[in-house]
Amino acid sequence: METIPYKAFLYYMQNNWQQGEHIAIIGPTGSGKTTVAKDIVSIRDYAVMFAVKKFDDTIDLFKRAGFKIIKKWPPDFRQKKVILWVKPEDLGSLASQAETLQTALNQIYISGGWCTYFDEAGYIAGHLHLGNELGVLLNQGRSSYISVVCAMTRPRSMTARIPAETLNQCRHLLIFRYTDEREIKTIAEISGISYRNMLELQDRLEKHDFLYVGKGRTFSVANTRK
Repeated sequence: METIPYKAFLYYMQNNWQQGEHIAIIGPTGSGKTTVAKDIVSIRDYAVMFAVKKFDDTIDLFKRAGFKIIKKWPPDFRQKKVILWVKPEDLGSLASQAETLQTALNQIYISGGWCTYFDEAGYIAGHLHLGNELGVLLNQGRSSYISVVCAMTRPRSMTARIPAETLNQCRHLLIFRYTDEREIKTIAEISGISYRNMLELQDRLEKHDFLYVGKGRTFSVANTRK
C-alpha cells in the first residue's frame, strides 16, 4: 500500500474533494482527528463548525485558524468561516440546544453551498436526536453543494443512529488505527472493504497515521502531527 506525507495528502484533497462530497473522519480519542479536520475544512471558502460543549481545544484550534465564533444562524454576510457555538447551559436545556441547531441545519440545507463540520456527530445525532437532519444532509446535500465532514470516535454508536448506508454517502474516508475488532468491523461496513482486508490495513498503520479510502483509491498518510 502506498504511503504519502501529510502535506501531499492535503494537496490531494484540494484537488480531489469536490464541493458537495462528504468526508468521514474515524478515529479514537487523541488520534489526531481534530487537527486533520481543521486543515481539511479550512480548504473551503464557506465553512461552519458545530460546537456543542464548553470551550475546549477543538474550538480553540479552529479559532486560531481564523474561524469566528457566532451564537446563532445565519452569520454576518462578511463571515465565511465560523464556529456555531451552541451550549445547552446558554439556552437552558438540551431541547433548546437541539432546536437552535435544527434551525441552523434546515437553513443551511435551503441556502446550500456550505461545508459543515460536526466534531461531535454522535452527540448531535444521539443526545440531540438530530440524526434525521444529519441524514438528510448526507443523502441530499450534494444537490445543494453542501459538504458534510463528520468526526466519529465510536463508529458502532454512530451507525446505531445513522444507518451505514447513509454514512456510505461519504466519498472520502479517513480512518485512524483501532484495536477494537467490533469497531473495525463497523468501519469495514461503512467503507465497503472486507473485514479481513480492513484488519490487514489497520495493522500497517502507525499510531497517528491514517488510512484514506475514496474514489477508487486507498493509501496511508504518514506524520499527521508534523
